[in-house]
This record gives sequence, structure tokens and C-alpha cells, in this order.
Amino acid sequence: MIAADTIAAVATPPGEGGVAVVRISGPDARRILTRIFEPIGGWRGGPCPRHMVYGRVMLDGRPVDDALAVYFSGPRSYTGEDAAEIHGHGGWTAPRQTLEAALAAGARMAAPGEFTQRAFLSGKIDLSQAEAVMDMVSASTDSAARVAYGQLSGRLRRRVEAARGALLHALAGIEVTIDYPEDDLDAPVAQESAQRIDAIARDLEELLATAQAGRIYREGVRCAIIGRPNVGKSSLLNALLGEDRAIVTDTPGTTRDTLEAEIDVHGLRVVVVDTAGIRASADPLEQMGVERARRAVSAAGLALFLVDGTRPVSDEDRALYREVAARPHIVLRSKLDAAELSERAVSEAFPGAPLVSLSAKTGEGLDELERAILDVCAGGAVLPGEALMSNVRHIDAVRRAHRELKEALVTLRSGIPLDLATPGIRAAWHALGEVTGGTVDEDVVRHIFAHFCVGK
Repeated sequence: MIAADTIAAVATPPGEGGVAVVRISGPDARRILTRIFEPIGGWRGGPCPRHMVYGRVMLDGRPVDDALAVYFSGPRSYTGEDAAEIHGHGGWTAPRQTLEAALAAGARMAAPGEFTQRAFLSGKIDLSQAEAVMDMVSASTDSAARVAYGQLSGRLRRRVEAARGALLHALAGIEVTIDYPEDDLDAPVAQESAQRIDAIARDLEELLATAQAGRIYREGVRCAIIGRPNVGKSSLLNALLGEDRAIVTDTPGTTRDTLEAEIDVHGLRVVVVDTAGIRASADPLEQMGVERARRAVSAAGLALFLVDGTRPVSDEDRALYREVAARPHIVLRSKLDAAELSERAVSEAFPGAPLVSLSAKTGEGLDELERAILDVCAGGAVLPGEALMSNVRHIDAVRRAHRELKEALVTLRSGIPLDLATPGIRAAWHALGEVTGGTVDEDVVRHIFAHFCVGK
């Protein structure tokens, strides 16, 4: 699909920086580039595709920046159409003036995600790869970037398209049997189709099994530290961060508000929230802190429940534990360097809960805690080299396809007419097409790209 107009935008973040890139894409990209950029020594026949040249950006007949420019002839460009990039100085003024020059020469301002949307519409990438572009931009850990790159490189697309191709093959066999009933092929075709669809359903099950780890690595997890006053919550936050972020005193009730910070746990982005100690109190400020602590725990994907290792487990500990027992959690025996409370006593008080003993003072047990966080949140997953699903839209589509195929299998194995299985198989094929964009609604496409940043 070739766009009728030409767009331009600054593709790099605003503010001070060494280099800023202005992108231009569309049928007039070449003309606009030659009008606003003067190479040292002239164009000498016009821009040579994929060759970068040095020169000056011109606005209203005057030079505004020294820069490098490169022209891409469609379809050998990111968007699949004629495109150009001007690499000039960073900052606020130079990129803005270069963009102004492009707009004055006939381009219009690009909408959020419009460059990537044009790449999708021209067939350069599928929709899952387009979404991975934004995931790459927003990745805050190496593992999140690896998940995004796996999708960007087409791993998910290849697996989904293989399943869709196999479904079409199964449909073709069934429809031939329906068209030629006199050949009496219902039973063998039903058996063959059932085997093929069962294999596809099992492959989708394997793909769905990656969803929890994929989403966790893509989105990260909020982790709330909870416990009675003075059990070592703020000390634990400081130890995880490797710096004194939270105030630590021996006075119970020091923490009145939630304090959060981000850490990288073996590639998993974890936002750790330090909360006020939860206890009954007549102090209005402390009561507000306790209420905020409870809200933080409710919003968290994981609770770290601290028990003071220097004291016996109390009734208050047991009552507070009931507030986290139904959600993902890890029990921590704190103050290991001075502990008098045994691990066995903690295990008996909170049976079945993952348990880690640690000392925020010495750092002992912190590595074990990080491994436990990874195990509880992502099943201890080591990122695979194959497809990994991390996008809610993809997960929903594959889940619907799997459900339709399981229902179709029941039909194929029941001995009832084969044509009753075809609607479910077609529905599964259509659902899988939503992942790559082959069968997705235009409104969905617009919604996806509206969440991109300008310039991508």
C-alpha cells in the first residue's frame, strides 16, 4: 500500500544529545530532501540510495545545521516507500528547524507510530512485529529487549503462520470429502484431520505456556514489602537497591508512606514498594500509612512478607499473613545475622509458603531472594530462543484459537458429519490471523499505532 502524502517527524527524544534524526517518508521524500539539504559539492545527479552524505540543512534560504543525510528508495526502506533521514545535532533547536524545513517543503507532521504503520501496510512487517518495535523502545531490561527482539525477528509470526497453513490444509481435506460424499472418505479424513488439528492444538498449548513468563518479562512486576513495624522492611529495600533510599530507625512506625524503587532481577524489572508497618494504632498519620500499605499490597503482583528473625512468630504476624496468603508471596525470615527464630518455626507457622532467610545488614540471602522472585513470578523461566508470547492481544487470540480447535476435535472424533467441524477450524484460523494482522479489524490497527511515540 503506497501512501498519497509524505510525512516527517523527529525520530529521537527531545532535549540535549549528541545526534538528532529527522525522518521523512512518502512519494515526495526525494524531492523534499534535495530541497532542504545541500551536500558539500552538490548532489551530482541527485541522492544515491543508501549513501550517506555530509552537508547543510537549509531553512528559508539560510543554513541552520551541519548534518548527514541518507536517501532510501522504496521498497528498500523501513516503511517500504521512498524515505530519507537527516542526522544533525541534538538539542531543542536544530532538530526543530530541520523538521520545519521538511514541513515547509511539503511534508506533513507524522502521527504517532505512522512510520511503523506504513511499514505494516506495505507488507514490510506483520502486526506482531510492529508491536514489538514499541516493546523494543520501551524495554527497560536486557530480558525485556530479548523478548521484544524475538517477536521483532519474526519468531512468533513464523509459528502462527505455520499453524494457519496447517489449518487450511485440514480444511481443504474436509471440504473435498464434503463435496464428494460418494467416495465414502469421511472416516479416514476425519481421523487424519483430527491428528493434524490435535498437533496444532498442542503447539498452541506450548505457545500459551510461555504467556506468563512473557508478560512478566515484558511488563515487569510490582513487589510490595509487608510486615509488622520494625521487622526490617526499609532495610531490605535499601539492601536490594544497594543504597540508603529509605530511612531506617529502631522506632516503630517511622515509615508513614509507601516508597518505591526499580531493580533488575536477572533481567526481570521489579518495582519494589516499601510500606508502613501494619498494626493497630491511634495515630491518624500511622493509620493513613497502614491503609496505603494495604492498598500497595492489593496492587502488587508479589508480596514479600517479613517476619522478624529475632522474635517468635506472633499472633499479629499470623493475622497479617492471612492478608497475603491468597496472592503470590514469599515469606522472609529477616535479621539472619542476629536470628533466634528458626526456619523450622517459620515453616510451621506458614506451611507451604516459599521461605527465604536473609540479612539486609550483611547481604546474606539476597541472591536466594532474587531467585525466589524469579521463580514465583516467571516460573524460574530462562528465556527461550523460540517464540515467547508477551502481548495480551496475542495471548487472547491464541487462546480463542485453541478453544475452537479443541471443540472441533470433539466433533471430528464423534462420528457426526464433518462439515460441523469446519466453522470452528475457520474461527481458529481467523483468530490466529489477528496476531499477525491478516484478519484484524482496521479500528484495532489504528488503536495499536495510536499508542506509539511520534517518529516511530
